[in-house]
Amino acid sequence: WFLSQFAYDQEFFEAVTEETPFAFEKVITYTTNTYTGLTSGNDCFSASLKFFDLMRSYNPDTKEAQAMLHMATDVAKSACSTNFDWRELVQKMLKTRSPGVDWDGIRADQTSRVGLKGPTLLFQTANQTAAYLADKHNTHWNAYEVTADKKFVSDVPAVPLQWIVPGTTSDTDDMSHWSFATGGHFSKYDLPKMGWTRRRRGFSVPGSLDDYDPKENGLSGYEDVPPLFAGEAPHIIDIASASSAAGGMLGNPLFVKEMMEYYFSSSVTRAVLYKAIPSQLEEMSVCALRRQDMKD
Repeated sequence: WFLSQFAYDQEFFEAVTEETPFAFEKVITYTTNTYTGLTSGNDCFSASLKFFDLMRSYNPDTKEAQAMLHMATDVAKSACSTNFDWRELVQKMLKTRSPGVDWDGIRADQTSRVGLKGPTLLFQTANQTAAYLADKHNTHWNAYEVTADKKFVSDVPAVPLQWIVPGTTSDTDDMSHWSFATGGHFSKYDLPKMGWTRRRRGFSVPGSLDDYDPKENGLSGYEDVPPLFAGEAPHIIDIASASSAAGGMLGNPLFVKEMMEYYFSSSVTRAVLYKAIPSQLEEMSVCALRRQDMKD
């Protein structure tokens, strides 16, 4: 979100580039202090955080796993005040410096840039190929992108993705666009459709074969995958949150499955942890859509 402010918030840009002693230090200190107030100024005793303690108890000695769990706990704690909605947290962070900026109304394109204008901007994120769906009754299903002939691809939980915004020094006009990973491992995958299970998570263990192999479980209601943001440029808040949502994996059943299989070798342990995953943590993947715009 620093890049978002640097390019689209004139007040922030001028403050950071001001030619006075310690100006940059002053801006960063102020920003850091306000961020700290947002993320640690409340006591978070959410039961959802207990899930990470449970994971630690099953893998106490692996330094890599412990480092991952500490980071995941810190990220989850930071979003506790927004009920784990990552987009809402990033919006609050952006408004700490310039509360008058309408981050929901500014498009992440070339013409909207009022700060850093010259170079091309590259926002790094990922296009997830799996997600959880919930209707108004809070009944959950798993949804997956599939090939044109409706084949399930289990080894691609997400595809690297960039939002590219040309600068004023570019030879092209404002041709802001998405750039997907191609070639190599990704060359054989084309996932233009999506389908979803009709299995309630409450009656099956997320991550089991029955949930992840449509040959066993079956998918239904196939639809074409719509273009990102309906083919329009995303708003600044969307691209800022999407490019920083490391916790978004918690809203992706394939990512969760890979994480469990990587860190926990015991199938019994994985079965226990799958059942304990709090659905509330899925909100960490809400990073590019306002809650009021979500549809059943």
